[in-house]
Order: sequence, then structure tokens, then C-alpha cells
Amino acid sequence: MPRALRKISSLCFLFVAFCVVVRQRLPIPSQLQGIVWHFNDPDEPLRPVHTHAELELNLCVRGRATCLIGAQHHEMKRHRALWLFPKDEHALIAWSADFEMWVAVFRPGLVQQAASALGEKTLRQSISSVSPLRTLADGRASFLAALAQDLHRRSEDHETCNSGLSFLLMSAWRAWSEADRLPATREVHPAVERAVFAIARGESDRNADDFAAQCGLSRARLSRLFKLQIGVSLADYRNRQRIERFYDLYRQGQRSTVLQAALDAGFGSAAQFYRVYHAVTGQSPSSLKR
Repeated sequence: MPRALRKISSLCFLFVAFCVVVRQRLPIPSQLQGIVWHFNDPDEPLRPVHTHAELELNLCVRGRATCLIGAQHHEMKRHRALWLFPKDEHALIAWSADFEMWVAVFRPGLVQQAASALGEKTLRQSISSVSPLRTLADGRASFLAALAQDLHRRSEDHETCNSGLSFLLMSAWRAWSEADRLPATREVHPAVERAVFAIARGESDRNADDFAAQCGLSRARLSRLFKLQIGVSLADYRNRQRIERFYDLYRQGQRSTVLQAALDAGFGSAAQFYRVYHAVTGQSPSSLKR
């Protein structure tokens, strides 16, 4: 295929991929201007690449993780803060067993107020021109983590929580702005990016060689590159995404049996589903009935 046609084909593929990115609606109570939660579960299912209307802050407390934002992957580790803007297609794609972070999301109205108070136009838009990931000073990172923990505990006190969310947003932005910039983040290979989006759409269930060819590499080359750049094997990433699709289907209650939900999620047989479910969760599917 001529180079120009290959480029057009690649651009068309990526256009379709980005069009199917999941738009999440976060479960924020109507009385609150945002929410704070603690991520510390090594068995948490992988989420698909998604966006949402809220500004998001990730503050790593310990361990390591990899976050994919568009075609770039960012390495999270202790005291690093990462901003995710509403237009950013992102997903946490790998993390260590000891990984722990605080996640805070802020409604657009609260972000507008904070941006006006700080005189920061960038806070309303994006920081795509620089890396959104920086390492905070130890004292400031510890202070923000303690504040996030306190807000998490006070989520039922709506007035106090809303005031605290505003304070957390402005404090975190100041701490991030004053931190040293990290080196530019390396972009993932186009074939790896195609594989991530194809798996998110549930289009990875074909023959492994055909799937690799669709992404533009040989099976062996794609497997090696995926493991190197994403941090988990291609098979493990695909299995975790299938389990997440299974959960979504089974929780909707539209499938009469566990097996039917598993088949609709992309598993080829009951034996394959049981094997993968146990490998990913450490439990038998029979635990779902409990």
C-alpha cells in the first residue's frame, strides 16, 4: 500500500477509535461539587479509555502505575500529581500491588470559580502543551493526601465538603504549579495505541495473528512492545477488559445466567471464562451468587 494511503488508513482508524471512547457519568451526589475516593485495590478491574465532564486530580501515595492519556503514557509514583481535563481520553492501565492514590473530581462550576480566584485561565482549559504530571514537595503532597482523606470522611456533610473541595482544588493547583516539570513523556507506538482502543471496543476476540496484523505489527512484535510500553502483557490486559465488560453486562441484569453474560463479553467458552475469572480475581465465578 502506498505510504499516503497507509497514513490515511491509519488516521481513519484512529478517528473511529476516538469516537467510541466511553463518556462516563460519574456518581456525584447532586448536593456536591465533586467527590474524593481512595484507590488501593490491586484487583480493581481495568476501566476502558474514557472521558468525563469533570476535572480530575490523581495523587499517588505509594507504589507505581501507568496512566494512558491519548497516545501518551505517564508513570505515577509516590507524591506525583496528575491532572486529567474533561477532553482527555484516559485510562489507568497497569498498577503495582501496593499502588495507592487519592482521586478527586471537580464539577465545571467549581473549576470556574477556582480559576477566577487563582487568575488561572489554564485551569479552565488544558495543559496539553506541557506534561500534566509533576512530583510535589513531600510536605505539600502529604498535606493534600490528608486533606483528601478528611474530605472523603466528611462526604455526608455537604456544606463542609464543598468548601473543602474548593480548598483542595486550589491548594493542589498551586502545589502542582510550583513543582518542577518532569521530562517529556514518551508516546506509545501507534500499533500499541490501536490495540488499546480495539480491546476497549471489544474487537480483540479474533485470531491473535489477525488482530496483530490489524494493529500493524506481527504477533510477537506487538506482544513485546505492548508489554514494554503498557507494563502488562497483551493477554492480561485483554482478559481484564473482558472481565470488566462481563461485570457491566451481568450487573445490568439483562443476561439470565453468568455464562450468557460471559459469552456476550467475548469469552469463547465456560472453561475459558472460569479460568480467566479465577486468574484475574483470585475467586471462582460462584462467588458472584454470594
